[in-house]
Amino acid sequence: MAPLWRLSLPAAKLDDSLADRRVKASILSILKLSQGSFPFRYLGCWISPYRIPMCKFKPLVDKVDSRLAQWKSLSLSMAGRITLANSVVMSMPAYTLNTCAIPDTILDGITRSVRKFIWSSNDKDKALYLINWRTVIEPKSEGGLGIRDLKMMRTSLLAKHALELINRRDKTWVYLMEDKYGKLCPWNITDHTNISWTYRTMIKVTKVITPYIAPLNIHMCDSILHFPWLFDTPICFKPTFINIDYDLSGMQLRNITDEGKWDQAIIDNLFPLEVNELIREKKFSSEEIQEKWVWTSGTGGATLTSAIYDTLRTKTGERAWMGWKKTLETTCGPKG
Repeated sequence: MAPLWRLSLPAAKLDDSLADRRVKASILSILKLSQGSFPFRYLGCWISPYRIPMCKFKPLVDKVDSRLAQWKSLSLSMAGRITLANSVVMSMPAYTLNTCAIPDTILDGITRSVRKFIWSSNDKDKALYLINWRTVIEPKSEGGLGIRDLKMMRTSLLAKHALELINRRDKTWVYLMEDKYGKLCPWNITDHTNISWTYRTMIKVTKVITPYIAPLNIHMCDSILHFPWLFDTPICFKPTFINIDYDLSGMQLRNITDEGKWDQAIIDNLFPLEVNELIREKKFSSEEIQEKWVWTSGTGGATLTSAIYDTLRTKTGERAWMGWKKTLETTCGPKG
């Protein structure tokens, strides 16, 4: 009961007056509980409406260092150290990365310990980094060692939650966020001055993934200017494609349709001939169905998080040179 009570008490928003302090003292006395404070841990996650202090994540670095210290006395080969670092150490912060944005300083500390563990067999010898870390974190099929980039992992894991918030999934935390801050539109993010650290993180991640997501369907209530219903970006970023004599700031797609079809007369006045042909080929739904955004490049059979990680790693959404993979898959005949 203590964690649940600590979660609900700060939400009561009692003032610090003498009367409220007496009410608090009475509640504590009756329920025989102690007053909690933010941040606190619940199911292994830090709960707080404010930015979580860096010192709360420091034990994660100490845990990694402790695990690496145990392995350094085992005389492992480099291949063994790489396998342990990637499969065990780099997975240790995954749960926390999936729930909150760990500061860069903490992730840099873990990465620094892993680098030293890979290139130095013990603490006494000074580590000599033979390969650039940017190359080390590349997949093995591209000439790297396959070590995960923790900062990229953080963005990829949180991007999954950002898509749930954009798609308005049937989850309690999504309802709470939308009720307090409104709908999150990727290409038209509303600036808030007083927002929680969690929602600020969702906005930051959404801005990163916006170029890589697209709406699966378009509706009559979508904005003509601020919604990517025709191109991969909204028309407001392509001012040469519209007639500036018309004010489209408040217009929706329903304003350029007539009885379930595009209104050709209005479209001819607003857009040039080349764009009109694209609009005529565009299909829309007149029914009120839920809007859904998807990852543009697809998942390719992998998980959504893995697809996001791979896309953000290459920056362009296209896979890098595959020569290494083809080389590794080459079958050599037996020696004569």
